[in-house]
Amino acid sequence: MNRIKLSLAISIVSISLLWWMSDPLFWQSSDTRLLQMSLLNYSGVLAIGLIALSLITASRYQKVDQYYGGLDKSYRLHKWLGISALVASVVHWSLYKLPQWTLGWTEYGPISIENNENFLIFFFQSQHGAALEVGDVVFKLFVIFVALALVKIFPYHLFYKTHRRLSIIYLLLVFHSVVLLDFSYWDEIIAPVIVLLMALAIPTAFISFFRRIGNNRKVSGLIEELNVLEESNSLRVVVAFEQEWPGHKEGQFAFVTFDKKEGAHPFTIASPWKNNGKIFFLIKELGDYTKKLKDTLRKGDSVVVEGPYGQFDFQGDKQRQIWIAAGIGIAPFMARLKSLASAEAENGHSVDLFYTFNEPDETLIEKLTGSAEKSGVNLHLIHPKTDGRLDFEGVRKQVPNWADADYWFCGPTSFGNSLKSDAVNNGVSAENFHQELFDMR
Repeated sequence: MNRIKLSLAISIVSISLLWWMSDPLFWQSSDTRLLQMSLLNYSGVLAIGLIALSLITASRYQKVDQYYGGLDKSYRLHKWLGISALVASVVHWSLYKLPQWTLGWTEYGPISIENNENFLIFFFQSQHGAALEVGDVVFKLFVIFVALALVKIFPYHLFYKTHRRLSIIYLLLVFHSVVLLDFSYWDEIIAPVIVLLMALAIPTAFISFFRRIGNNRKVSGLIEELNVLEESNSLRVVVAFEQEWPGHKEGQFAFVTFDKKEGAHPFTIASPWKNNGKIFFLIKELGDYTKKLKDTLRKGDSVVVEGPYGQFDFQGDKQRQIWIAAGIGIAPFMARLKSLASAEAENGHSVDLFYTFNEPDETLIEKLTGSAEKSGVNLHLIHPKTDGRLDFEGVRKQVPNWADADYWFCGPTSFGNSLKSDAVNNGVSAENFHQELFDMR
């Protein structure tokens, strides 16, 4: 089980066990209403705990990203924590509403306020009604915004705006959760743990809402050069920095903001770092936004680049490496080839590069071939129309000692997953198949 699945499982199981230890009603009482309240508390605690963890994993903290093997991996965990929180929230709301609709049970309303000497308890009691109303409204907004984030046809710039609003929703859910947290939990371990999780995520909520995530890794620059690659429907964008760029490794990516309204998009850095204040990106026309860039971008336009991110760094213990690129996925390999060709990096590996493309771009292929020759990399060009679709069997036929190699893939996620599955089924360790997950939503 990889770290993403393991972390998700540990998160759910840990919160569940802490609740189980703290709420004896579930396993001691036979009263249906008490059991409903117990499960209502459990689903609420689980939902807010997972939401808090989801926020923390989206914070782009460097140590978190390093632990999971790159920002793309921690974002994948963020996504699944969010989906799990959504499921728990729906269960929580259903346990509250369905008995009223199906069994005619009385709705849990504001509790009577007693003149309690404990000011905190008295305050929570006074806010009980407001917390119920806030929870009902905010739950619906949470479901809508998370659902929109998962719908790929929902425009990215609208996703960018609505997803930021989840930070405010989270703060309102914290109010709802703290006020309605069962008073008996405060004498158990569950309350301090959940409150701590909520507190740790609050700074991230504010940072996200005010667009400050990754702010210390943002560098401004200007577009110095634009080249349209017609054959491959791609755009080459050269950026000259106005501030100091920390440098990057071949294979890393960055978030690039051309338009503040659109927000930042992740693109692989297609050039090695030469400490000259310049990098370039190869941007494939894959959606409405990227298709219009060649018409909207101009030389001299301001750009904000945030990064670098990712651990697609070609580091491995195996003497042989197999690189597989599809379409615009050639970008990280181009950067690595240029670095090797100019003797700016040590190879130390026997490398075979498989590049498959739908339409050949002669200029790109010429540069690729030249860099491969200079760096001693075995280049395999595959045009599906004439050579057939690349699969793992084709890799095995071309490369000796394929079983004892590190694999580096960049391209469409479904294609990469298929190759990885075939490789693992043929005895390749999953840990030796490296793949960036550019699906950030």
